[in-house]
Amino acid sequence: PPADKIFFIFDAADKKRFNEVTKYFRYIEEMINKYCNKKIEVILVAHKQDIEGAIKAKTFFEKHIKTTTINKISFLDTSIYDPFSLSNLLKKIHGTKIDNIVEALRRLCRAELAFLYDGHILPISYSPAKPNNNIITHINQILIAFEKIDKIEAFAGYFKTKNIAAIAIYEKDSRIIIGVYGFKLSLRDTLNYCKQAGQKYISEYRDQMWG
Repeated sequence: PPADKIFFIFDAADKKRFNEVTKYFRYIEEMINKYCNKKIEVILVAHKQDIEGAIKAKTFFEKHIKTTTINKISFLDTSIYDPFSLSNLLKKIHGTKIDNIVEALRRLCRAELAFLYDGHILPISYSPAKPNNNIITHINQILIAFEKIDKIEAFAGYFKTKNIAAIAIYEKDSRIIIGVYGFKLSLRDTLNYCKQAGQKYISEYRDQMWG
């Protein structure tokens, strides 16, 4: 089937190859103009942002590409050491259907935040009740720390005014971790909703994402 998105990923820290990157972008542009009958979105992804001196995607476009006949172009900056940048990339690839599952879980549990991670502790999706809620950065650190002890199966934590719970769900040789923070239901009901949401993700969307 014809593509509706093209992800153009380049090494943002390898300045010696920027001319080569620009030439290949022009080749992609030419192929789009020649073979694509509908408007296609090109997402310029500047990877390896963790390396000092790495250029941002939009800056690269403005300095090296400058103009394009492509109707729709957007920009992403990613790093393997920034799991949230990779999460944004996944959202750009697969849209918001998975976000809907996570948001529904948050609402069912009357929680402040719901989250879904893959087995490598990379965030697939998260849904805060309030915008600009940075608690996900702390949850990310918790999951990484727990995973260093052993593979997470399930856990729950209760603090003075907050709580958190998560469960791992396995599918063949892989797993996901899904949970909520600041939930208002009982732990039993919360974990049950987490399990249902995780199973829905696996049955409806996981194969579409990873094949």
